[in-house]
Amino acid sequence: MAETLKIKDKSKNKSKDKSKKRKRHASPSAPELPKKARIEIDRSSSSAVAAVASPETANIPYRLTTTSLYLSLAPKYSFYPEKTFAHLLSRGTSSEQAAHLRSLSPITGVQKHHLDPLLMTFFEPVDGVIVGYDNIRFESAEGRINAEAPYPHVWTTVDLLVWSPTKGMVLKGWVNLQSASHIGLLVDNTWNVSIPFARIPEMWKYKDAAAGTEDGMEVDQGAESVEGAWVDEKGERIEGLLKFVVESVKGGGSIFIMEGTLLDREKIENAVVP
Repeated sequence: MAETLKIKDKSKNKSKDKSKKRKRHASPSAPELPKKARIEIDRSSSSAVAAVASPETANIPYRLTTTSLYLSLAPKYSFYPEKTFAHLLSRGTSSEQAAHLRSLSPITGVQKHHLDPLLMTFFEPVDGVIVGYDNIRFESAEGRINAEAPYPHVWTTVDLLVWSPTKGMVLKGWVNLQSASHIGLLVDNTWNVSIPFARIPEMWKYKDAAAGTEDGMEVDQGAESVEGAWVDEKGERIEGLLKFVVESVKGGGSIFIMEGTLLDREKIENAVVP
């Protein structure tokens, strides 16, 4: 579909369209607010049964979701379909000028004003953090202006890559922080996870480097023990990659909080984590 959008002013002929507006607003699929999401296809849901049966896929927190959003479009991004650029180049327009015109296309406007600000933020309609997007397309060749809205709006469909861990998943992360109250992990070099004291195995002990000993155990004063560290029931230091079970996930805007547990040792040891 060409990127150009026609603008239809729905504020005219209000008396004729009054009954139609009531029907449209009453419809579950009718848009009323900008950025209201309508989830069309969740590709992860179609493989839910396979995910349960396959340990290789059961612990993957990333999923692809196709979503429709009712988005506004600034007038400056309404006039340049993709096919126009080749025509301009054939008529001697410089590549710099053509690139400038391409930057004013409707898809560029949707990217700059709506999709880019959503990256690495928790988006409630898809219940996860948006990591990336692709394949933007418009459901209509027309943008509609309703009532006193200054900009046209159009349903826009886009494929989203979403980070969405759920309770019970077994993941792994690098140990990057240890204290008497918790263990901090970093998953995929991006996501912070906290394992609070209450969810650390009882047989594990925290060795405080400042105190020198903990429960009669001597502390290695080498470079690796400048800070305190947890040791397991065998006396081995907890470090490197550590598997854990997701206990809770909370998100809103750019804030994303995840907690885990190390108590379910059998599940952790038997889990296949990519």
